[in-house]
Amino acid sequence: MALIARAAFQNDTVRKVSSTLSYQIPATKKASARTVTMGHKMVNPGDSRYYPGVIGGKTGYTSLAGNTLVTCVEKNGVRLIAVIMKSKSTHYEDTKSLLDYGFALKTAGGGTAQTSSQGWVQEGSKWYYRKQDGTKASNEWQKIDGIYYWFGTDSVMAASRWVESNGKWFYLGTDGAMLKDTITPDGYRLDSSGAWIR
Repeated sequence: MALIARAAFQNDTVRKVSSTLSYQIPATKKASARTVTMGHKMVNPGDSRYYPGVIGGKTGYTSLAGNTLVTCVEKNGVRLIAVIMKSKSTHYEDTKSLLDYGFALKTAGGGTAQTSSQGWVQEGSKWYYRKQDGTKASNEWQKIDGIYYWFGTDSVMAASRWVESNGKWFYLGTDGAMLKDTITPDGYRLDSSGAWIR
């Protein structure tokens, strides 16, 4: 679906049709005039689900497939396509989350898109964590999905090293996660509270 959408949105006519909110079909001999409206809620600036930069997309539903949604968005020269399938009425929220995440990665990688969404941000080989207020974690622990990570004064996630915090020492694995139940060569073990004990 993403490949089909990528090809489709390179076509000027498809982009024009997909971004048209409504169209009046004139009366014919067999039918009176009628108005057709766009079903994709993220296209309409008057809808709470509107997403800035949306080019268009396609909604869908069957009992087997659930809610499906294909969405194409372009911001600051970066174009992303999000595809949601087998959703149970969360397809708009899920699409927004995917797009926010994608634009955050593009920003971190040198793009120009802007976002203040909470979550992980990668810049080259370095990882950061954007907090709910939009600032990067700095000189502090963050508990993310039940795992503790340390972010230095430069906001970079620490990994494969010891960190001293409040008089206690902690070891961070290669993925940055605080290791537990690890015994060091000199006999120290990280207990369930995250402190090294002998």
